[in-house]
Formats: sequence, structure tokens, C-alpha cells
Amino acid sequence: MRKEDDLEVHIHQLEERIASRRARLERDVDDIGAATRSLAVSPGVISAAAGLGFFLARVTSRKPAAPKTAKAGGLLGLATGIGMTLVKLRYGDPSQWVGKFLSGGRPRPGAG
Repeated sequence: MRKEDDLEVHIHQLEERIASRRARLERDVDDIGAATRSLAVSPGVISAAAGLGFFLARVTSRKPAAPKTAKAGGLLGLATGIGMTLVKLRYGDPSQWVGKFLSGGRPRPGAG
């Protein structure tokens, strides 16, 4: 019977140790939760979180690519402007050149 008594005493001691550690763990969790809540609502942390959010949104957002037709239209407009400038330099004012062309006369280089 002595062994049974020793065994029960040993089990009782283990149960008390487990209960003590559980209570200490619960206190630590409560303390950490309170510290986290007080830190999370500080103005500096809120500002840093907002700044990080804006930064991540800017980095991860994708800008829509310009359609290729818009790029081609821009190049076509540039080429048209250069072409008209060359025509104007060579044949004078384009409206006079078209008038001469429609009336049957040929435009002369350098006229204008």
C-alpha cells in the first residue's frame, strides 16, 4: 500500500505542477494580448501600416498597357506631320499644291 500512496502523491504533485504552468501560460497570453492591443492602436504603428499599405498597393498594382492602336496612331500622326512638312518645303503650301494638281498643272519644286 505504500507504493499506491506514493504513486497518488506523485500524481497529485504532477497535477498541481500542470495547473500552475497552465495558469502561468494563461497570464502570459493575457499580458501579451494587452501589450499587442496597446501597441497596435498607437499612432505610429497605424501610420506605418497605412504607409506600408500604400507602398504595397503602388508596387503590386499593374497599370493597363496602352493599346497598340494608340501607339500606331501616334506614330502615324508623327509621320504625317513630317511628311507634310517635307511637302511644304519642297512644293510650297499644300493647299496650293493640291489646287495646281487638280487643275492639271504640275507643281514645281521650290514654288511657293
